Amino acid sequence: MAQRRMFSQKVTETDKFLDMGLTAQSLYFHLGMNADDDGFVGNPKSIKRMIGASEDDLKALVEKDYLIVFEDGVVVIKDWLVSNYVKKDRYTPTIYTDDMKLIGLDKNKRYQFVSDLEPERNQVGTNMSPECIQDGDKMEPNCIQSGSKNKNEISNENPQPQQGQGFNSMEPKRNQNGSTG
Repeated sequence: MAQRRMFSQKVTETDKFLDMGLTAQSLYFHLGMNADDDGFVGNPKSIKRMIGASEDDLKALVEKDYLIVFEDGVVVIKDWLVSNYVKKDRYTPTIYTDDMKLIGLDKNKRYQFVSDLEPERNQVGTNMSPECIQDGDKMEPNCIQSGSKNKNEISNENPQPQQGQGFNSMEPKRNQNGSTG
């Protein structure tokens, strides 16, 4: 377990946090100091007893949306990734892999139960824009043309139009020295 942890002022200096009792705030800091590199704490009751906090302090952290409690008694600090970053060469994954599978990150990098996460509003399918289909002789990059070529042959070709393939440049032709000619 790491010897250093960070706490973001975005979390600890909010009115919501400061409105909690001092023992609940202290419990939050002690849980953070004892969390693994993913923000999981396997012994929250021991930490609670060690600092003299009550069960109500633990409940306050859950109700105020600072902790997630799992059925096995393990807790995770929801704002862990807002406050902490561990370099990959020093990172040790959590041993609470079953609990980790139950959570994901929301758009603010806070842990949430996967069932509570809002689905992303992406377009159905794998492509963001539909492919165009052409019937003529002219070819545009990334388009399927009705005829003898298939999609794989088209994507392997040079996407830049060549002289004589229906490309009309508005720019005057320039020689190597920059003069028009």
